[in-house]
Amino acid sequence: MGVQLWGRHSLKGHLWQLPAASLEQMGMQCLRPRVRTGPPLSARVESGSSLRQLLPLVPEWCAPIPVRYYFCRVDAALLLAIADGKQGREAAFYRAVLYEHGLGVPVDRSRALQLHKTARQRGSIMEKAYEHAVHKAHLEHCDVAGGGGEQIACAVAAGSCPQAPQEYDRLVRLLLCLYTERGSATARRALAALLQDERRMNDEAIP
Repeated sequence: MGVQLWGRHSLKGHLWQLPAASLEQMGMQCLRPRVRTGPPLSARVESGSSLRQLLPLVPEWCAPIPVRYYFCRVDAALLLAIADGKQGREAAFYRAVLYEHGLGVPVDRSRALQLHKTARQRGSIMEKAYEHAVHKAHLEHCDVAGGGGEQIACAVAAGSCPQAPQEYDRLVRLLLCLYTERGSATARRALAALLQDERRMNDEAIP
C-alpha cells in the first residue's frame, strides 16, 4: 500500500498539525549545503530529507507522526508552503528565496517578489537583513544592480547586516554553495573567502 499524501491522516495532514515555526526549521534543515575544500573547491546543495531526520524538530506536545511516514522524502518547498499557509513569520521569505534562486523549485521571479512583499508585511527579520545586504551591496558594487541570482547571492555575502539573525550566515553559505555548484567562478571566490575567514576566526579562538 502506497503512502497517503492527502487527507486528514495523510503525511500532509500530519505536517499541518505542526506549528509554523517548527515547519520553518524543518524546511531550512532540508536545505543542506555541502562543501569540499579540494583543491579544487566544490559544493552542492540538497533540498530534501527523510522525515526521520527531521523528527527531532517536532514538538513533544504534537500528535506523533506515524512510523510509516518516517522514510518518506520531504522537500523544503513543501514544508515551507505549509508553514506559509499557517502564516509563519519567516516562511514567505524562505519561499521567496527558493523561487528567486531555483532551490528545489523552478525559478519564478514574479512569485518571489510577491513572497518578499508578504514577508515584509509579516515583519520577517530575515527579509529585513536580506534587503539591507542587497541594498548595501548595490550601493558599493553597482554592477550587481538588477543582476540575476548569482549577483544577488554574492551581494548578500558582501553586504552583511549587523542586526542579522544567526540563520543569515547559513543562508549566505547556502546561496554561495548553490552557485558554486552551478559553475559560478564569482560565487566560488566568495565561498573560498568565507571559508578562509571562518578558519582564521577559529584559529584566533583557540587559546
